[in-house]
Amino acid sequence: MDYCGIVVLIVSSFGPWVHFGFYCDTSYLKTFYLTAASLCGRAAMVVVAADRFRGGEYRVLRAGEGCICCVMTMGQFRPSQLCSSC
Repeated sequence: MDYCGIVVLIVSSFGPWVHFGFYCDTSYLKTFYLTAASLCGRAAMVVVAADRFRGGEYRVLRAGEGCICCVMTMGQFRPSQLCSSC
């Protein structure tokens, strides 16, 4: 149950970062990244909470899911947005 709370806090903290990172952007990237973060968070909660995935044979799945979430969250950072104005 503690791991589910950690997942919720991580996914929740991603929202403001995306909002302000894409503040001037008129494309659908903000919606894409928020949706992707939500889906990744839900997948992490399923993997963490389900008794089925607690065995050693699912260690690679748990680690891979965490790595995919990390890579997905780093993809939205664009340094060019830090210098541009609205």
